[in-house]
Amino acid sequence: MFESLSRTHEHDKEVTPLFSAANDKETKRSAAWLAARLERSKHFRMGELEPETVTITPSLAELMLGKNTNNRAISPRGVKQYAESLRNGDWALTHQGIAFSRSGELVDG
Repeated sequence: MFESLSRTHEHDKEVTPLFSAANDKETKRSAAWLAARLERSKHFRMGELEPETVTITPSLAELMLGKNTNNRAISPRGVKQYAESLRNGDWALTHQGIAFSRSGELVDG
């Protein structure tokens, strides 16, 4: 399901997919959505938040994980376990969120 792993580099201006799981149209839509959110967050003051409930599609997850530069390494085994858990409906909406730094790095998620 998730065969090719790659990372974005600090000098990359675009968010690039980490895996190859989604079609081009969905990936482009997700990339535009994420890029807009990350750009907007650059203008937030310290402590300012903009919470939003979002359905994370496979392509959006790929893009977000591509911004994982200082978090835990992505484990193919862990990805399979998360995917199985999601398919089984074991996840629920909670107060916990996904967070990005002003520079666009995934810092919690």
